[in-house]
Amino acid sequence: MSLSQSSSRFVAFSPPTQSIASTTSSLRETCSRLVVTLTAAASFRKLALTGDALREHRQRFIRPIAQNFERWLDAVAPTLLPSEPLAAAIGYYQRHKAALFRFIDDPRVPIDNSPTERVFQNVAKLRLNMLFAGSTEGAHRACVLLGIVASCRAQGVHAQAYLAWAFERLGTHRDVFGLSLEDMTPAAFKKTLS
Repeated sequence: MSLSQSSSRFVAFSPPTQSIASTTSSLRETCSRLVVTLTAAASFRKLALTGDALREHRQRFIRPIAQNFERWLDAVAPTLLPSEPLAAAIGYYQRHKAALFRFIDDPRVPIDNSPTERVFQNVAKLRLNMLFAGSTEGAHRACVLLGIVASCRAQGVHAQAYLAWAFERLGTHRDVFGLSLEDMTPAAFKKTLS
């Protein structure tokens, strides 16, 4: 389950009044609330808020929904068998809620990671075409390079220029160039171009 799938489920969940009749009805309830949440998230994007205004907006509108959702999780979890898929999803939320809800207090964190997932769909599609890699290690290296290229595209940086710049500094970035590892990213390279 990705952040985009999970962070989009912040809706006004109401704790069950008695007991949950079945996992199917709980899943149906969750899906219907997901549709409402995605509609609300789309309307929030239209406001084009940034920085402190976005933080205030999220804290005012999303935090109560998230708190209500947590109460709903706590109420539903004991009614499910551990083998049920919904129990696994609830367990995931409860273990990772700090990371999943981080976007409420940090306006730099998007509510979902759909753009990132779309970029890496190409990597997933390449799996069959990467049989030429020769080994697991070769495939891993290819995926790392594809990730770097995707990061360059996201930053609007020419990938070949970035790689040439980075390879010149690789291994000696601290001693010779006085650069930290954070100063070796495509975003840091972009700042050097200005």
